[in-house]
Amino acid sequence: MSRRAGAVSRIFVAVLSHGLALAGVTALGALATPAFAGDYALCFGDESGDQGSDQKEANVDQAAVDQRIAACTAIAEDDTQAQRQRIKAYFYRGSARDDKEDWDGAIADYNQAIALDPKATSALFNRGTDWSNKGDYDRAIADFNIVISLEPS
Repeated sequence: MSRRAGAVSRIFVAVLSHGLALAGVTALGALATPAFAGDYALCFGDESGDQGSDQKEANVDQAAVDQRIAACTAIAEDDTQAQRQRIKAYFYRGSARDDKEDWDGAIADYNQAIALDPKATSALFNRGTDWSNKGDYDRAIADFNIVISLEPS
């Protein structure tokens, strides 16, 4: 869970325990409603990056991937969510679609993330990889060149 979402979760618990109105939690901006807590957990999962990509590939469960796509969809397509969260949700949904080898679906999600943040280098890199998976090497190289220009070192 991100630092911001964790802080908001603690505030949410404090607000409930003191019987105060929930309007202040929404104003803080991380979680629009408590119902999204489950979607956040399913969509974003473990963001620590400790698990290696080989281990992630070995653990791909298609039902879990479908649940992740559904959870990310709920966040990504909700205009009341913070833009940063929507970008992450599109990115993670694209990653889940990559797990299913749905290159077109993943590219569409990365396009959405990039439309919200043109400097989203992870989305640009993954989109380039998917263009390569589809055999469209010119588009792949174009995306990789943008990543290099944004992160030259």
